[in-house]
Amino acid sequence: MAMDEPKIDAKTYGVKHDGKVIGWIPNTGDGKTDAAAAMKVLKDAGLYVPTTPFQAMFRQALSFCTTASYLYKKDLSGQPVNHYSAVPFVVNAALAIELYLKTLSAVHGKPLRGHELLKLFDNLPAVAIAEIEALCPAAAVGHKVKKGRSYRDCLHAMNDAFVDWRYLYEKQSTDEIVLNEVIFLLDAAHHACSAYDKPSGSPNAT
Repeated sequence: MAMDEPKIDAKTYGVKHDGKVIGWIPNTGDGKTDAAAAMKVLKDAGLYVPTTPFQAMFRQALSFCTTASYLYKKDLSGQPVNHYSAVPFVVNAALAIELYLKTLSAVHGKPLRGHELLKLFDNLPAVAIAEIEALCPAAAVGHKVKKGRSYRDCLHAMNDAFVDWRYLYEKQSTDEIVLNEVIFLLDAAHHACSAYDKPSGSPNAT
């Protein structure tokens, strides 16, 4: 669903579906009211498709992954490096990995909770682990991961990163983060999940 720019008189919005305006709603100035009105237009036209729990989880993981990927490509993968982007890159990547693991586990009927990535990975159903590991050889080559490093090996440094790196200023030191290994983790987890969401695109980092 998308709402078009208001008309010149700023009194109405066009509601779009697949790029086409399917109706008009009043521009009340209140976002929630306008969104509800747009939703009604879609429902009345028989075009509303509710978001599934899987889609909600996967798309949120993808949003954090996209942000991490953008920071990596723009500020961290070349010279000069913008060190101010390191913390938001790690935090967004850690949260993306966490949500990807939880999404994949939920697909196989096992909801997971918590932020520790190793614990989440170790509690995945065996089939979910197999799906990730099947993607690792190609992802490892693509992101130049050191030979012999498994998905779980690379996950170690990121295990508590979501918590630790948000408050990095409070710490004397933290585990060393190898950037290409983080992108490798994102790549394999994303594609394991995207197998269940065919229309969704791949993140820019992969």
